[in-house]
Amino acid sequence: MLNTDRPKPQSREANSLHGELSRIEKAYGEMAATADADRWNAADVRFHLTILDASGNARASLMQHQAILRAIRDCTPIAARLAVRNILAQTDRTIERSRVRGSSQQKA
Repeated sequence: MLNTDRPKPQSREANSLHGELSRIEKAYGEMAATADADRWNAADVRFHLTILDASGNARASLMQHQAILRAIRDCTPIAARLAVRNILAQTDRTIERSRVRGSSQQKA
């Protein structure tokens, strides 16, 4: 009789997602575990870079950051605020897509 209780091998994409999530969690843990500003900032940068890398949207993110820079340079606070809201909304969408993708892959 065939044993169907064995775990199914995960796809390369699922393994990659798991690795990215582990790196994000590690960076967060480092942030939570330190009161040292330099260590916290270094972990915060790793946290964000790992999310950016996982999203695959580096070019789009660069353009969004450029819009924030331009608005600050031009002394237009309303445009800066809107650009920040735009990047935060995009980040929310990226996180949700990753969450849904990860959830569907775990079920497979």
